[in-house]
Amino acid sequence: MIFFNKGTVLNLTLLQLLMPGSFVGYDISHWDFRVSNFLLGVQNRVYIHNLNYTYSFLRNSLSFAFNVLARKGFCALVNESVIFGPSLKFFFNFHWKKHSLSRISMTFKRLVRGLLTNRKLYKKRRSVFPFIPHIMFIFSPSESAFVVHECFRLHIPSVSLFDTISFMVESNYRFPANEKSKKAIIFFNTISYLFALKAYLVRSRVFRLRVWKRYIFKLRRLKGKSYIVRKDVFARTLNRFFNRLAYPRVRRLKKFLAMRALRRRRLRRKKKLLARRAFGTVSLKI
Repeated sequence: MIFFNKGTVLNLTLLQLLMPGSFVGYDISHWDFRVSNFLLGVQNRVYIHNLNYTYSFLRNSLSFAFNVLARKGFCALVNESVIFGPSLKFFFNFHWKKHSLSRISMTFKRLVRGLLTNRKLYKKRRSVFPFIPHIMFIFSPSESAFVVHECFRLHIPSVSLFDTISFMVESNYRFPANEKSKKAIIFFNTISYLFALKAYLVRSRVFRLRVWKRYIFKLRRLKGKSYIVRKDVFARTLNRFFNRLAYPRVRRLKKFLAMRALRRRRLRRKKKLLARRAFGTVSLKI
């Protein structure tokens, strides 16, 4: 839970949003393209701007989701929108199959080991079986209202966008934004990328190097898109993330791989030298 101190701007914004005649997000009929897309509420046609209020919601939602993924929990993504759909599939390994929650299936890769002398026997197989997720990410709540209701009935925590258009009161963790806004969808995707990548880095080490490189590549492509401006909040978050987390890990990993290659090279040289000494091809100096 998030506790608000009295007399702060955060508390004032919360009281304004809880008053009658106000709502979280912004309605399409009152939308103004000159106003920032990170606005949180409208009261008597007066826009409310407060990024601290946005951060409090995001911190509460993402901390819970990060703890679920860091503890190897099952996460399912409900995405019926065509906007940025394929890119999200690289960051979430469990996807909703457009059925009820009892028919959700999980897909993962299994490595079948063969003989060490025959590398062609190493294959990847995919197994699909039903499961109940620990958390559901609902990309478009207005199109997946029955999924939110079923999550609420089965006591499955759900993270979704929240606006007066959708009236998602059954969602546990809500992002105050308008799902019809392209900027809000990009912001939701960016936050999902960051916390999913961080959770996977906590769970994984060197053996997940390829997956981690793929995440870094997707983040760099997202960072280089023209719709991300330097003044945006998530653009600064991406820059801070790369400076503090990504590049030091790359340097440490390259150093580890270089030292391992050097040790293998020294071991091969030592074996060759011992073999040459055993067959008398090397003269030992005393």
